[in-house]
Amino acid sequence: QRKWEYMEAWELLRKKGIKAYVNCVRREWDSYLWVQEELKNSKKITYTVTGGDWGLCCNGIHMIDLLLFLTGETDFHIDNSKIDKEIVESKRKGFYELYGTIRGRTRKCSSFEISSLKDSSSPSLVLVTSDICNLMIDEENKQVFVSSKENEWRWEKREFICPYQSQLSAKE
Repeated sequence: QRKWEYMEAWELLRKKGIKAYVNCVRREWDSYLWVQEELKNSKKITYTVTGGDWGLCCNGIHMIDLLLFLTGETDFHIDNSKIDKEIVESKRKGFYELYGTIRGRTRKCSSFEISSLKDSSSPSLVLVTSDICNLMIDEENKQVFVSSKENEWRWEKREFICPYQSQLSAKE
């Protein structure tokens, strides 16, 4: 959990020629591959993830990675000034959690906000707005609402499949 440990692991992997990856699993989901395809011709997007008590420290990196995957970008700027100052013990012993909002931007994404609300049971939603389509993704209820310029901005409800890790591990 310390930066030097990550650097040491990186160096060992490099020296031994071992391929490894961080488990940012949403890149593997067919539903997000579809979202990426929908957004590929967008000039600019905004991206918001909001929900109650979903673990900003533990899961924030997954939401940032999802944005980078959807936009095909690798560079981003972060503003962490809206993260709450209080550090809270996590459900997992020896780990801690934060609440609040991470803000930022990328070249293609004019703004993003990723928020975990303390003492809230609000469901998590991923909202993506662009010049060609808008998406409201509700992973928990396995649905996505999409409106597009092509469809005269009418909202359509579609199924959003969130596979289990075991289903992805068996994928060829």
